[in-house]
Amino acid sequence: MITGGIGVRRQWVINSRSKTQQPHGTPERMTMADSPKTIAMYLPIEPKPQRRVRFTRFGKFSKTYKDDKQKDAEEFIGFYLEKYVPEKPYECPLILSVVADFRMPKSKSAWWKEAAEVDIIKHTKTPDLDNLVKFLADVMQTMGFYLNDNQIISIQAKKQYALDHGWHIHLIPQSEPKSKKEYDKLTLNEFEVK
Repeated sequence: MITGGIGVRRQWVINSRSKTQQPHGTPERMTMADSPKTIAMYLPIEPKPQRRVRFTRFGKFSKTYKDDKQKDAEEFIGFYLEKYVPEKPYECPLILSVVADFRMPKSKSAWWKEAAEVDIIKHTKTPDLDNLVKFLADVMQTMGFYLNDNQIISIQAKKQYALDHGWHIHLIPQSEPKSKKEYDKLTLNEFEVK
């Protein structure tokens, strides 16, 4: 098991947020000029999906919990994501682009592997694409890439065969005006003659 994973990162994010507070508890706001940069990541590990929540009963009461394999998978991917975490969590709308590479089966013929490598043969086996994205989005939120996954306004996702396992991830911030002045500047630039 990897130590110093998500739990440590979550505490660090909480501590760093409290240091960036302005008077009266209002967080610092980025202007469009300070817009955050796209984060491009490659993780050389096998893509894993979000596992189902487990239930247990105590008499009339029930409790939900994550199983140990889910917790271990979150810590494992968190170890690889650690170096990409921004200094401050993004507060803007985001586009999440994910490509999940799965290793081709060794038992397949040469023509099949060639067709899969150029994406003629698609990866239609488990895991489901939506579970892969949900797992990744939840871990990224926990680690402090963004404040809440409801900031993700668009998801571009694909799973495919490749020579080896891996995740290709792009987190693309979308700037939006925070004031009428910024809005006017945007609309003025849009109609500017070049």
